[in-house]
Amino acid sequence: MAETANGAAPGPMRVSMPIVRLEGGTDPFDGALEVLIHADTVQVCGKVCLPGRKLVIWAREVEGEDGVLDLSGAPALPNHESRSAPPALRGTPDQPDGQPGEAGGDGHDGGGLSLNVDRISGRLTVLANGSPGGRGQHGGNGYEPRRGKDGQDGSFTQVWPAAPAGPYGAALLHEETSPVMGGGRDVQGVQIAYGERGGDAKKGGNAGQGGRGGRGGHGGTVTVRWASAVPRQVPELVANGAPPGAPGGNGAVGPAGKIGLGGRNRLFWYFATPRTTPVTSQEFVDQASEDERYMLGRYKVSPALRADAGTPTDQAGSEAAPPEPAPVGRPGQVVFQQTPAGALGKACEADYLEAVRRWAEQDAERGMEWVAKGIDAADSRTWLAGEQLLIRAQMGWMWLRSLAGFSHDELRAEAEQRLPELGRFMRAHPFAPTLTP
Repeated sequence: MAETANGAAPGPMRVSMPIVRLEGGTDPFDGALEVLIHADTVQVCGKVCLPGRKLVIWAREVEGEDGVLDLSGAPALPNHESRSAPPALRGTPDQPDGQPGEAGGDGHDGGGLSLNVDRISGRLTVLANGSPGGRGQHGGNGYEPRRGKDGQDGSFTQVWPAAPAGPYGAALLHEETSPVMGGGRDVQGVQIAYGERGGDAKKGGNAGQGGRGGRGGHGGTVTVRWASAVPRQVPELVANGAPPGAPGGNGAVGPAGKIGLGGRNRLFWYFATPRTTPVTSQEFVDQASEDERYMLGRYKVSPALRADAGTPTDQAGSEAAPPEPAPVGRPGQVVFQQTPAGALGKACEADYLEAVRRWAEQDAERGMEWVAKGIDAADSRTWLAGEQLLIRAQMGWMWLRSLAGFSHDELRAEAEQRLPELGRFMRAHPFAPTLTP
């Protein structure tokens, strides 16, 4: 069956029988959205859940056995219970802003009941509340950039002789010196390779906005009209609007990223027998001869521990605006009104009046038959069962006479004729022997 807003399947249903019993725990109407019941007696036992349905009942009597007709709207979907966003909504390196959360589902409206009876007995409650809106989803967190890439250390392509420069700005100095310049040593050269600059810090991602809460469902409509005296236990009728769903919280702002460190510069110096051990700039200054320092000054090179770090930033992501609040569901309408049976009869279908006549006639015929059999067989149980059918037939003819009023003369006349006949038969067959165990 096709799905609907309240999780039920479409399609009207008509139910016409003398006794209709509605019991809690099951859907007696197989998901039908609209149900019309024509009955002599409707029994409501326990809590009968019919979310968002439209129910019309015409009956002589409704009996409540702690009965609850719950026509409230079905739960809203989606309803995001979690207070954190799923990983899919978080910012990424390619899209650093957190994604907005999904809105909660709107609450469903309460259904409607039109109850038209002669009398109400027992305890009966009717609920037609809207359902609360669904909770919005939490917005995604802004991306927290990783630290900028650290620069690679300086690298030499070749120790000696070195013709090309290294890949990260390596500089090669080569000087043949005399024993005088070298202080008695043949200094072959000095080589410096510069480290790679560190990566820049990146801006943090913006926070994702939380999802909007769902609208609260509107209350339904409950109309109860009865013809006889005020019920001993007045039914409880409720059709409230529902609150909206709570909005999802905004995601967290992505903080500013951190800078990457510059790569380490490297310094080598060589003597007649080449030395390839890397040393720091301070070690070079402390140990190099005046001639070696001269070479550094002449070629405008100054060894350093590291190349420059990346450019810093203090740009965190932006906060998201709070989600707009969803509206509250409107309250429904409740009518509890005593109405003359004749007025009810004018409003009901002719099919129902004909059904009341048919049930009363069937009860009368079967009741007379069982009473006669019980008397002939001295069977008190059969006689009592027939007596109950005759009493129900009597009440059925009286209900038909009241409904027919002045708008259905033939039906009223038939009821007025059958009632005395029933009375005469019951007076002529007064049999009430002691029941055998």
